[in-house]
Amino acid sequence: MNMKKSKTKLYKSVKQSHSIEPLASPIKSVVYVLIPVYKAKYTFNTERNTSWGAIDKIFMDSLAQSSQTIEELVAASNLPRSLVLEIIIPFIREGWIHIKTESNSVRFALTERGKLVTQNPLHLPPKIVPGQITKHFLILQPTNQCLLHPKEWEKKGYNKILTEKGINQLNRNAHNVTRLRVIDYKEGKSNISWADIYRTLFSGDENVLGHKSSNAPLISDMLSMRNIRYMVAIVSPDEQITGIPDLVRDSLKDEILKAAIQYHEDTQGLGAFIPALAQHSTDIQFRVDNYPELYIEPNRVQLILGAEEHKSLFFDAIEQTQSWLIIHSTFINFSDNHNSGLSEIKERIYSLLWSKPYARVDIFWGMTATDDPGEDTINRQEQSQAAVTAFKSWKKEVESKGLSNRLILHIESTNSHAKFLIYDHVQLGPTVTIGSCNWLSTGFHRHETSVCIANPAACAEVLTILTRLMGQKINTTLESNQAMSLWASKLFKYDNKNLSDEEKMARTRVRFVDPSQHYNALILAREDVQYRLALCSHRVAKVGTLTILDTLVALKKTKPAVEISIYYSKREEDLKGLEDQFDGKCRDAKITLSRLKTPHAHSKFVCWDDDHVMITSQNWLSVQLSPTTREREFGVLLDGKNLATQLFNSIESFADGK
Repeated sequence: MNMKKSKTKLYKSVKQSHSIEPLASPIKSVVYVLIPVYKAKYTFNTERNTSWGAIDKIFMDSLAQSSQTIEELVAASNLPRSLVLEIIIPFIREGWIHIKTESNSVRFALTERGKLVTQNPLHLPPKIVPGQITKHFLILQPTNQCLLHPKEWEKKGYNKILTEKGINQLNRNAHNVTRLRVIDYKEGKSNISWADIYRTLFSGDENVLGHKSSNAPLISDMLSMRNIRYMVAIVSPDEQITGIPDLVRDSLKDEILKAAIQYHEDTQGLGAFIPALAQHSTDIQFRVDNYPELYIEPNRVQLILGAEEHKSLFFDAIEQTQSWLIIHSTFINFSDNHNSGLSEIKERIYSLLWSKPYARVDIFWGMTATDDPGEDTINRQEQSQAAVTAFKSWKKEVESKGLSNRLILHIESTNSHAKFLIYDHVQLGPTVTIGSCNWLSTGFHRHETSVCIANPAACAEVLTILTRLMGQKINTTLESNQAMSLWASKLFKYDNKNLSDEEKMARTRVRFVDPSQHYNALILAREDVQYRLALCSHRVAKVGTLTILDTLVALKKTKPAVEISIYYSKREEDLKGLEDQFDGKCRDAKITLSRLKTPHAHSKFVCWDDDHVMITSQNWLSVQLSPTTREREFGVLLDGKNLATQLFNSIESFADGK
């Protein structure tokens, strides 16, 4: 049902208190709002880090001085022989102590590993204890948020999770009941993965190793109507929400309040309540929330600008990967006729796998349409079939080299235009590079813009996005999805959420951005810019130009002193007949328009003033900004000292070279 905006009180203080002043509230009595959720229970294999005791440290330090017999250890510690052995045996299991025979006596001595762990004067490294644990949890349908559902749920003051039978009973007893109905939700389809779920369930010192069964269940099986239940929120006349956890996202609390208001608007004149059999519902849209902000040391955030820097970074990533390299390239150009360099890239990947027996490489692709100028007329269906055929041929080549278990080629497309690398660099640690570069199609001859972020939490965010894209549709993808989800769950634990405001100011702020937030990022730039702004889009088309250009023209009118520059390389067919209008708008608004033809600028970014940059895979001027496909495009918003200045200098230098 549509909200009647004239009567709806906008709820603007939700982030502060989840309540607003009760004056003139349209809610006349308590309303029960039902939130559809999926209820699940699984048993997981885990490991937990536990600390050694002080006496353990004393024994290890004693053995670091010299090897000793059991009698010498008993005498020195004044402990029973059985207890001394009980202390020593775990060290043997850890590989820190070994038994040796010397002068007809059996002695305990430190191994090389044992000598290393005793170098820390304060404590020993934590020991890892394996185990299993059963977790009960909920997935909220309107937002895909995962919440723990412990046995103490009702003791904490939360309302019982209801089945349809329980709802019927509630209707008979309470009457003022409405349920949220997510009108654009498709059963079994979800922007949630096991990486999201692990992040919620294992946020402490306990690490998940996988499911008790060998394979993780499909998300689509879990999000089945047979698992649907309802969480009950109670909205009082003073617009307080009770009965649900505080961890429920603010965006959903907004919808709960609106639903209560809607209920009273719809039932005016119907008496005190709607009859129990006439269940009331409030239609809402599926909600997506912003990605969290990360604050990262400036020396671990590096802009990658231009063709040569991208080529150098990519080859370094292949060479310096310690154990896992993940490549997502929108396009893969299997033809060396276009100078894609794929043959050389293949050989470098093979060398990585042969030199590092435990290393692994996963390769994903997103779309079938080529990104190479002049090739737009190729039939998409023919090109898709050609890509699959080429992939199968490459798989046979990989199998012939004995690398099929470590070079995983994902034939099924992710349908994403995003471009990124994820890898564990030998020196930098977990690293992600995201931006405009099609790593397996570019040939490295165009201006590209990306950002390299050496940070575990940033890697975890992009890994989670990839697990959502994968869809868990085929066996190899399912195995990879599970492995990536487990890796992400470990990396999330490195996110430092306890920084002071002063510490945050000294770092680079990083915010990932999906399609639903791209336009908001441009609005942020419009409101924030002081003296200069540049936008670069590889392509210009009618479908994407009008909204963006109108926004920039409006900016120029309100802030005439701001210098605005637009860079692009290719005009699409649908712009024919509108070129004069496009050029004229820019000219009239005094916006500098530069077309970079040979070589092309493939970069996609917005930057403003000195410190603010948004790097993305989305062509600002040829794609409709829409929230409908969340991870189809992906970008990152950066606030860091002189980042924009670097990008301004790079694109201006490239343009001057034309």
